Amino acid sequence: MAKRNREFLHDVHSRQESAASTRNSATDSGEGYARALRLFTNTFGGDSEKPIIAQAIASSIQLQRIAILDVGGGDGQCLRKVLDLIEWPYSRVDVTGVDPRIESRSTFVRHFPHGQYHPVRFEEFACAERFDVVLAVQSLYYMDDPARAITKMAGLLRPGGILIVTTWADSCFLRALHRMICGDSSRSISAEEVKGIMEMTDALQDADVEYFAGKVSVSSWLQNPDVLSASLTVLSRDCSSAPLRMPTIELIVSKLNEKGDNAERVNGVVTARRRGVSHGMNGC
Repeated sequence: MAKRNREFLHDVHSRQESAASTRNSATDSGEGYARALRLFTNTFGGDSEKPIIAQAIASSIQLQRIAILDVGGGDGQCLRKVLDLIEWPYSRVDVTGVDPRIESRSTFVRHFPHGQYHPVRFEEFACAERFDVVLAVQSLYYMDDPARAITKMAGLLRPGGILIVTTWADSCFLRALHRMICGDSSRSISAEEVKGIMEMTDALQDADVEYFAGKVSVSSWLQNPDVLSASLTVLSRDCSSAPLRMPTIELIVSKLNEKGDNAERVNGVVTARRRGVSHGMNGC
């Protein structure tokens, strides 16, 4: 058993070295990370943020035509599922996507044939128009300065528009693992911290957070070194270009064994409104 455990750990470490080498390559297309993200999220169960986001949009925006900015939404699949949950009160939805993964553009266009896709980091995105909804689903972690990003998102809203950001909560098990890997970095920002930033942003009002909880199949991580390595890659949020060191992997595996499949994934959907009254202008 001890030999098997050592082999498992070395296998995970080897995969981490390979993943780090790919990320640091000038030819990295991002597909390796996209695959890791799929393996990671496939171990999730329980509630999702999508119904909460759908309700927030439907109850807040009463216009016939709305413009949505999807920040870090990749291929648009999450937003498409959110919109499919809404009893359709809108005659038209204009969607603009911002995500640096250029390979996601073709799928985004399939979901939103008339949408616009900007393959740049949000920090580099510029647009003179304003939106009724600015949405950032599990993407704020990847921004170097989350407070500045929230201020920019608020500035891209029309008066009366709604900002929706989802992140893990203070109590989320995955956040605790991330902090074991990266320490107290900006990429560990929690829903509670996002709400605090929104409350301090002059352009926003009525900041609130609604929580949803699910489970993580830790046993899936511990049974498959590929799944564990993928999950660690996503949890690191690129806080380091180097692969995880063996002692860190051993510590995380020990924590996973303690937790078992009782690991709880707690996230928050944080919302706030742009001050003023919407006049229903056209989008970008």
